[in-house]
Amino acid sequence: MGVALKLNMPAATPKTMFRFLVLVFWTQHTILRYVEEVIERLPFVSRFAPFFIPVLFMSLLALSLPYIVRQLRKADVLFALSFVLVVVMTLLIYPDSKEYISPQLWRIFGMSVPLYFVGVIYDNEETKKDLFWCSLIGVLVAFLYQLYSLASGRVLESDNMNASYNVLPSVMYLIYWATINNGLKNWMIAFAALVLPFVFGTRGPIVAIAVFGAIGLIYRFSKIKNIVVKMVLILIVGIAAVYISTGNRILELAEYLSEEFGKIGFSTRIFDYLIEEQLAESAGREKLTEAVWKAIKQNAIFGYGFMGDRAVVGKYAHNIVLEYWCSYGFFVGSVAVVLTALVPMKAMLRSKGTDVFWLIMMLSCMVFIKLMVSSSYVFEPYFYLLLGLSVGAMRQISVIRIND
Repeated sequence: MGVALKLNMPAATPKTMFRFLVLVFWTQHTILRYVEEVIERLPFVSRFAPFFIPVLFMSLLALSLPYIVRQLRKADVLFALSFVLVVVMTLLIYPDSKEYISPQLWRIFGMSVPLYFVGVIYDNEETKKDLFWCSLIGVLVAFLYQLYSLASGRVLESDNMNASYNVLPSVMYLIYWATINNGLKNWMIAFAALVLPFVFGTRGPIVAIAVFGAIGLIYRFSKIKNIVVKMVLILIVGIAAVYISTGNRILELAEYLSEEFGKIGFSTRIFDYLIEEQLAESAGREKLTEAVWKAIKQNAIFGYGFMGDRAVVGKYAHNIVLEYWCSYGFFVGSVAVVLTALVPMKAMLRSKGTDVFWLIMMLSCMVFIKLMVSSSYVFEPYFYLLLGLSVGAMRQISVIRIND
């Protein structure tokens, strides 16, 4: 007499694959990065380690396509096709740009632009708890790796811009989680996660966190209805601000933190910038900005095509506004700047009072600050995720209003 054994395994549906796709994207620079390092140390398969994450991402994307395609609209397809058209036209008109565009095609159309589609159909209610746990584990693993490096005498991964930006989404998501789930435990986790950006000592991520945190505090303050409590909080903040700003207390705090972080081997870069009054220095970007401006003035109407800043100065402008102007000219570039800012702003206005509002706000702080100082929209996946999420949020809210 045979007994049938049934396993309660989740069906590998396109929707399930899409869910895994989101998690792979979110953890590719944290949890999966360390999985990749393990593969690099295994015999026979180490040579395949660099392909692990791209193959996993593209496989899940392919398996998710039936679910994705069913929810897309013509405008979404046209958005992606417009990128292809711009690239093709640039290669025809400015053939010298090929050496800059060709090496990035996989990164652009394989790992970045598809995130727009992911954002459009992303379901925050269904996925936000998964992202919380992925962010928490990612931050914890990154922190433990730093401690392991110190304990084993290895070189600490500090003063590392890539490492700082890689862990930034997870750190900010923990702050987002505490914002939408107000509670002591969640805020303690969020504040503990803030150690990592200081470990890596890169200014951009710290500014992004500070801006998002300040907006959250202002919002919380505005929700307080008791006028006496508001006045007491204003008085406390005012006294603290006056106390800190008088004398050299900011420098004293920076020196103390620099000394303490240095004792345990963490980066003191951000504090050293403050102590040496170099916090506002742009690390030599003035010359780059000057060169890009000069190029824009020489062809202000038409620009130099897709990735035009690379063609004229050899590298990206580290400023999304200058990058748009250099690539598409002042007029078309200015329209692109306005639309890029308007889409998330409109989505936030429509989703005000919801968790999606804070998610879009979080991504906006992270993406636009990064694109203004140290990255390019061309291959920044979170940029496309933000645009897609904003468009998707506006559509969902419009549907809700119609149904109501």
